[in-house]
Amino acid sequence: MTSNPFQDAVAIDTNVYEHILNPQQNVDYHISELLTYLQDQQLKLIVDDDGRIFGEYLNQLEQLISQSDDVKDEILILRYWILLAPRISVEVTLNDEMMNAIKNVITEVSENVDRIFVYVAFHQGRTLISNDQRHIVVGPPRERGQSERRVRLLRSTRRRRMRPDGADILTSQEAHAKIPT
Repeated sequence: MTSNPFQDAVAIDTNVYEHILNPQQNVDYHISELLTYLQDQQLKLIVDDDGRIFGEYLNQLEQLISQSDDVKDEILILRYWILLAPRISVEVTLNDEMMNAIKNVITEVSENVDRIFVYVAFHQGRTLISNDQRHIVVGPPRERGQSERRVRLLRSTRRRRMRPDGADILTSQEAHAKIPT
């Protein structure tokens, strides 16, 4: 039996859910397959204890879900992850050493929830699945010449053991590629 590459829990950025209904983003239905696999494995969804992640989910996805055709599998998948998935709630400390290291990489003031996605995943030593190339995965064009943001986030939080081993940041396509066949 192959072990689950995502262990028991995962953090999922809002944009992954938004992309599930976009055929240009959900190439070959990889997001649908990924989220179905995670559900079948009974993984928990990692969120913050103050509800900022869930608030973003509702703010960004509520209209999308309510206006979409109920017969699509993708809507059923979304409803599960937003409304029914078991959760691990993480207390976020906005000024501890790990958050400060994250803020040094994700410098945009308006991206507080993105920093929280990274924080909760790293706090648990688990994977964050995000398609946010600009703020989380790669970085904005002005940072070309530097390593990807995800590399810098992992490197800066590994020092002084700010987070447990096992933390990672993957795009939905990279996460899909880790599903055992």
